[in-house]
Amino acid sequence: MTSSTATDLKDGVATLGASTNIDPAKTVASKSGGTKKQSVVQCRTLAAFLLFIVVNVAISYIVPHPAKVIDDNFIQSSGSEARQQGKWTWWVTRNYLSRRQAPDIAMLGSSQMGSAVFSSDAHTLNKVLDCVVHRRGSTLEKEIFDRTGKRVDTFNFAMGGSMASDAYMISKALFKGDKKPRMVVVGVSPRDFIDNTLPSVSSTEPFNFFAPFVELGDLANVAFPDVLAQMNFLIKQNLPLQRIHDALEIAAKNYQQEAPQKMAVLPRASEHKQLLRAVLGSVDEVRLNEWLIPATIPAWIFEDNTKEYLNRFRNCRPPIYKAQKAFFNSFLADMDAEHIPVLVVGMPSLNANRTILPNDFWTEFRGNIASMCQEHHAKWVDVTDNPNFVLTDYLDTVHLNASGGKKIFSEIAKAISANPELVAVVQSKPTRNADGTQLSEKLDTPKDAVPAHRARPDDPAVQSAQKLRTSPDTSKTH
Repeated sequence: MTSSTATDLKDGVATLGASTNIDPAKTVASKSGGTKKQSVVQCRTLAAFLLFIVVNVAISYIVPHPAKVIDDNFIQSSGSEARQQGKWTWWVTRNYLSRRQAPDIAMLGSSQMGSAVFSSDAHTLNKVLDCVVHRRGSTLEKEIFDRTGKRVDTFNFAMGGSMASDAYMISKALFKGDKKPRMVVVGVSPRDFIDNTLPSVSSTEPFNFFAPFVELGDLANVAFPDVLAQMNFLIKQNLPLQRIHDALEIAAKNYQQEAPQKMAVLPRASEHKQLLRAVLGSVDEVRLNEWLIPATIPAWIFEDNTKEYLNRFRNCRPPIYKAQKAFFNSFLADMDAEHIPVLVVGMPSLNANRTILPNDFWTEFRGNIASMCQEHHAKWVDVTDNPNFVLTDYLDTVHLNASGGKKIFSEIAKAISANPELVAVVQSKPTRNADGTQLSEKLDTPKDAVPAHRARPDDPAVQSAQKLRTSPDTSKTH
């Protein structure tokens, strides 16, 4: 820069200062002060971040690390065990881990499978059932016995709101060692893949319950709606301060004295929605002996839930669709690698529900499921539009009642009997008891309600099961 140019620039700055009543010297000083303040703020932010890291590292040696394996000790030490109140996933896991051995058949799915099980089993067993602890598929067991003469042991994992991805999470967390089932039956429908009310795979309660025990690998890239959500998940899973927060929250819940909202065994017309909530599992935290299913569900119970599904299906190809297909494909691949045969069942629904989705979606959906099943040696049985399922088989446009449940489990038993790999699991079961006598066709009273190794007289589960076994069936007196 020349001396003349510098002089001109100095004169220009002085002129600008005079015209705007700004002292150039003060302007420079102001800029200098602003820079210093900004530097101080940056230093404080960095210091706070470093302090946060140091505190987390320090308390990581004090706060117990979260369990990496979900087992009976994890259940016993949980706040839900102390309160005997928890979410459906916790109860299902508790019941499964308390078994002496893995079931022959694990049943997976959403409330579509769950409603079929609860409704038909209550009728089959002619018993009042507690949805919280009844986790057998007694009607399916009977249908298989009628066709093969073999008694199989089943476990029902179906939960309200479960998505296709939750089959992956359940199997990864629980199907290990001596807890691996010999066969899997999984019910699927479009809602399990495209539910518009769920923004991501990580939105479901089963996902968040099992995520600490499952390595997602590449699936982590599709499990979360965005990078921030994935970072938030990792923070919650790994930072000690977050574990302290969670522990305090659980401790606070342990002191809650919530009065149970016991449901009448037979609902009046004004209470039928509460019965549907029990059958469909559409409640948050539950207790024993609250959500009971009568042996006979009144025939007048039907609810038109078309409006609900117009919302769930408003976009038939939402972003979550791709992620759900990726998880379900990985689930089938894992079962194939573990040599666990799988029967995938397209669950039925009424025409009023099916026609919400366009025909090209149904063609695509069925094709995708069939292709994944073929690739991973799973059996695909499609009864989504089976005409044998009529209006009187439903509680609403998608959920089956007792008669519908019997029909779907008859279809499942027929499919198992017709497939060599699936029926081989059944045929390996004995036809006679240990003493040589013929197996009885009569189904035993469900024993899966109470963990065998924890069957103490003062256990609330024992008391609840005993009460249900001795209570008369009042459904025929009204």
